[in-house]
Amino acid sequence: IRVADHFGGFDVSGHMTEERLRGLLARVPGGTTEIMTHPGRECAWLRRDLPWGYRDFDWAQELRALTSRQIKTQLRSAGIDLIRFQELADSSVAPDGSPAALTRQCEEST
Repeated sequence: IRVADHFGGFDVSGHMTEERLRGLLARVPGGTTEIMTHPGRECAWLRRDLPWGYRDFDWAQELRALTSRQIKTQLRSAGIDLIRFQELADSSVAPDGSPAALTRQCEEST
């Protein structure tokens, strides 16, 4: 199982602004970090018919944040590379076969 070492954005799901993304990127630790976003355009069907809370998501705002020139500059300046999920290394798996990121996160919160 391939997983990122870190995860961010869950607490602002559907409401990732450029400012929030800049702050998150400024705190990205070493390794790989998955950032939860829902970029897109307005879709009445998603708002109306899906039961898991899309009613107040701001897809266009998240799209603007992710395509911002300032964000691209920040990524370049910080030496942060964007990768595809398929590029994650299998080293994200702990020796016992469990996702290392989840194991580490659970240990840190106890």
